[in-house]
Amino acid sequence: MPDRQSSQQLSQILLGQVVSQLGKKRLLIVADGILQYIPFNALPHPNSPADKPEPLLLKHEIVGLPSVSTLAVIRNKQNFRNPSKSLAIFADPVFSRNDERLKSRITNSNDEELYERLTGTRQEADEILSLFPNSQKLIKFDFAANRLAAISPELSQYRFVHFASHGILDSQRPERSGMVMSVVNEVGDVQRSLLSIPDTFNLKLSADLVILSGCRTGLGKTVKGEGLVGLTGGLMYAGSKSVVSSLWNVADDGTALLMSKLYSAMLQKGIKPSSALRQAQLEMWRDPQWNAPYYWSAFVFQGEWN
Repeated sequence: MPDRQSSQQLSQILLGQVVSQLGKKRLLIVADGILQYIPFNALPHPNSPADKPEPLLLKHEIVGLPSVSTLAVIRNKQNFRNPSKSLAIFADPVFSRNDERLKSRITNSNDEELYERLTGTRQEADEILSLFPNSQKLIKFDFAANRLAAISPELSQYRFVHFASHGILDSQRPERSGMVMSVVNEVGDVQRSLLSIPDTFNLKLSADLVILSGCRTGLGKTVKGEGLVGLTGGLMYAGSKSVVSSLWNVADDGTALLMSKLYSAMLQKGIKPSSALRQAQLEMWRDPQWNAPYYWSAFVFQGEWN
């Protein structure tokens, strides 16, 4: 996030001339170029006091789209959407043959650990799972959180699909970007682990919402006229109604709290996903412990808001 002064200047440049027309309307953002990396939810409202700026999120629900054509793709697929189960969740994959979960591991192995274990994703997943009935959940932890499970046609049965793992970004070769699933199997063999952008375009989904809870999962390669080519667009093309993804490296503890609040708002209060994310982020902004934009504003909602 830019500093306060830069944020206020950017807000005036982008919205100052139309602020009188904004009211409390929902803002649909189809950004271009570098603006695709800006968390509009955290920009100061142009009319807020300079000494105590209020985020745009306070008065507006913010919805993004990679391109206008993406919305047409989503709406053309809605008649085929009929998920019968509630949640499929992937968390805490195994990234190394040194991992303690591998029974035959060699503790002094010289295998390079490319990715640090994300124990916080398990806590995040457990808190989310507590909100769902047991019969309606698909749980993929540890070795089971692998690429083959992530591309399974079984995912088409679920209303919510949640991936909590490392996100990697190659902005020049987007086919090498994605979410990292388990790198090794139960016997320690290295396996294909990247849930890549091309993979997402080949999925069959019926989800109301897919959440990519990892670092920089909302980024990709900019293509003129189509915005960012990344995981978000691929998942929508595959049939997901909407996607929540991140713009930068996120904190485990703040992310777990945000996700818990997001799901609670959707399931316990019946709030639609775009509004639920807004409510969760506002709750964190109002909490002195979590009000820094770093903790809550990285995650953005894209897709169908109705």
